Amino acid sequence: MKRKDGSSFIGQSLNITSYSTIADLSNTQEGIDYYFSNKGIVKDKTVTYNKLKKFIKQGYGQAEGENYNKYTADKVDTNYVSQNGKLYYRILFTPDSNEEYSFTDTLSNGTKLVETELRSDYKNNPRKDNPADRSSLEAVYYLSDYWEQYCDGDQNNTDISKYFKYSYDKSTNKVTFTFTPGYNKTDGDWQTDRSHPNGTISIYYAVNITNDEFWNESKNYSNTLEYEGKKQMQHREVNRETQNVSKTAKQIENTTNVEYSVVINPAVKNLNPTLEKKVMNVNDTEGTKTGWQDSADYDIGDKVPFQLMGTVADDYNVYKGDYQLVFHDTLLEGLTVDRDSFKIYKTTG
Repeated sequence: MKRKDGSSFIGQSLNITSYSTIADLSNTQEGIDYYFSNKGIVKDKTVTYNKLKKFIKQGYGQAEGENYNKYTADKVDTNYVSQNGKLYYRILFTPDSNEEYSFTDTLSNGTKLVETELRSDYKNNPRKDNPADRSSLEAVYYLSDYWEQYCDGDQNNTDISKYFKYSYDKSTNKVTFTFTPGYNKTDGDWQTDRSHPNGTISIYYAVNITNDEFWNESKNYSNTLEYEGKKQMQHREVNRETQNVSKTAKQIENTTNVEYSVVINPAVKNLNPTLEKKVMNVNDTEGTKTGWQDSADYDIGDKVPFQLMGTVADDYNVYKGDYQLVFHDTLLEGLTVDRDSFKIYKTTG
């Protein structure tokens, strides 16, 4: 051990409060833990480094095992009615430069980007609990789920809305987000006397699925975020009660004509009741009975048991009004109805 002037000494005890080393992080990848170990005579010390993902794509809904809505990168479930036919997304962008930067999100088939004007309370209330209260699209500086700002420090320098723009290609259903130089410059961070780049940026937007005609009781949607040759996908399942028949109308532009659209059974439900008639055979000699079958042999004066099996539509329980299932059975000549023999059973599955 040497002093600063180069002279040597034998240390009896030595306390070094803190010091730093330099690690080469140029080839590190997102989301992977790297371990750096310094070896000393007394004790080994290991430091863990995890490079933050530049982008995290999230959907709004209920994650598995939870009973409340939130933004998460995991697959989420969404109720069509409670979300008004919209799906809400958030992208967390952690920049590492102040250069112009673009990335894209390819929306699912059957969805359409919701485009609105910037809300009037964007600057006064940048954070919103309900995603339906936000603009689509909008960007804010993200500090946590409970703290967001439209600027980071001096609003004249770092109003993020000035540096955020997007374009939407309807033919490919692809959204391109762009940040122009200024979104991450070192004159706006109020926590470090405006000497440090700004932090994470969150981008909020919504898509509309009310015009998606191809539905069952639930449907999966997946979006693909692309940047720097990387891809992230966000999956969600939307639960929706479908109507058997729906009709819409719209006026044809620049005319007095109206165009009607009728959607029939988009969930491909079984809407038609079915009927099956069977008869039971009794062996008089052996006293045995068969199961229900298509034909049987009886003598004059015997009682002949019949069975009518009907299957109703899948959604009969949501039918508006009284639901009736009526059988019409014409007896052959020589048969008389035993009215005391009727039994009715209901089965499911």
